[in-house]
Amino acid sequence: MKIHIKKIIAREFLLLMLTIGIGLITFLSIYLYNFYLKTKSQNLLNEYFAKESIADSLRKPFYSKKNHQEWFYNIQNEKIDLSGSDYNSPEKLWKRLDELALKDSIILKYHTVWGADLKRILQDIGFNNPAKLRDFINDNRITSQDSLNNQKGENIRKDMYTLQSKKYDVDENIISSRKQIHIAIWAIVFSLLFLFIIRYIYYAIKWSVKTLRQ
Repeated sequence: MKIHIKKIIAREFLLLMLTIGIGLITFLSIYLYNFYLKTKSQNLLNEYFAKESIADSLRKPFYSKKNHQEWFYNIQNEKIDLSGSDYNSPEKLWKRLDELALKDSIILKYHTVWGADLKRILQDIGFNNPAKLRDFINDNRITSQDSLNNQKGENIRKDMYTLQSKKYDVDENIISSRKQIHIAIWAIVFSLLFLFIIRYIYYAIKWSVKTLRQ
């Protein structure tokens, strides 16, 4: 086999390898791109969960006390209809009880003012003596620090929504495995088109022009 034929074959083989290499490089580039996005998405998710833990811990005392206050109101409302009274909401009832507890008047009211029906209701739900009721009120009083921490928790939750939106945008840009393969194949197809077909057409045109000039 003549040397110039060997050179042609070697050149075409190298161009074929280049075409395959372009496909592989394209596939690898997309893989690295996806890896970067998935890592970024995971970091956003970790940050989201970290903020969620902090927000929950800040908000827990506020909502725990709020739930106890609502429980106390609801169970009282089941026994005594409070809808037509001055204490027709958990906030109104608790405000009055809180005032009495702060003045240390629960025990006095229990023994001198409250009737037997009210005492029986309190006993039925676990408050066998006024001291238990007083302690319950003191333990579930929402302090200014509870409110402040709850607000901090709410602000953190707003940050969480932003992180969630960012993660969604990142996930939207991740290229699926199927699409990744398609892009790599198209990279090979276009490489074959430019390195072989268009090049051969160029050679053919060049040869034709040269022939006509002769």
